[in-house]
Amino acid sequence: MAAEMDELRLRERELAESNAVHSRAIRTFVRALMERGEVDRIDKVAKHLGDAAATDTLPKYCLERTHTGALVERTRRKPRRRPGKGDAEVAIARRVAEARFERERVGAALIAAANAEKELETVVEEAARRARKECERFLAACVEDAAGLGGEEAEAKKEAEAKKEAEAKKE
Repeated sequence: MAAEMDELRLRERELAESNAVHSRAIRTFVRALMERGEVDRIDKVAKHLGDAAATDTLPKYCLERTHTGALVERTRRKPRRRPGKGDAEVAIARRVAEARFERERVGAALIAAANAEKELETVVEEAARRARKECERFLAACVEDAAGLGGEEAEAKKEAEAKKEAEAKKE
């Protein structure tokens, strides 16, 4: 059981490391495409990855889908400077815009954490199910041994009885 858990943890670690390398490579590629202004190619990368993988892999702070579904560069919007607006109002509006931007970023992180938690729960449930089955098998074997229905002693008794019956038939 412990060996299985160690093997499972090792597999998870290897998968996480390979995913991290893959994600870094995609992010650098997407940044290069953004610098060139090739939005269509970024959209193709997102479609190739699929929406779930794209939201995890592509940098959230710089990509946003438009109403057409295309990915575009996202920048922090500065509030317009209208005539008659004071410096304090502009500063407040700027802080509100930054807070909104941070809230969206934190929301995306919370969604990713919730997805990871659900995945971990399924892994834990599966491991618990396997452990429960193995415990049930072990307990069943113990009950058979205690009842004299299984184990080496029971086999030896059966062999001795078979020999006695064979001798009785010969006589």
